[in-house]
Amino acid sequence: MSIPANDMPQVCARRAPKVLVIDDDPRIRELIELSLTRQGFSVSTAENGRIGLKKFHAEHPDLVITDILMPDVEGIETIMALKASAHPPKVIAISGGGRVIGRDFLTWATHLGADEILPKPFRMSALVALARLQLDESPPAPAWTPFQPAAEPERCYAHG
Repeated sequence: MSIPANDMPQVCARRAPKVLVIDDDPRIRELIELSLTRQGFSVSTAENGRIGLKKFHAEHPDLVITDILMPDVEGIETIMALKASAHPPKVIAISGGGRVIGRDFLTWATHLGADEILPKPFRMSALVALARLQLDESPPAPAWTPFQPAAEPERCYAHG
């Protein structure tokens, strides 16, 4: 007996959440990109807010991680532009600027739309955890080893 093709369960291909990282320090950009990519995120980067906003409009990421103190278009202006868009992303603001002349840039970022803030230096695990929290993502399942049974793939069932 054969089962009609439309009645058979299909394995779902889960879309990797898209993240845009905006930071003027190439080492930090690369480290964040590598950390998030290893955790199953699709990551693109930009070196300042001007380029980041162009990439945002072209790629429509789910999450933007932006530094605050950058040349050209800085993070506060970037956050305000992101949150004013038709489909604003979740935003995590990062900064090592701290308090300058009584101004706390990360507090400003929160008041102007950042969903989370993280002062530099930070652990990559903390950033990954915040990204997952903002995107309601659970960690990927551990890789299969010969000492444990393979998990059943997630299945999609067509209705109707």
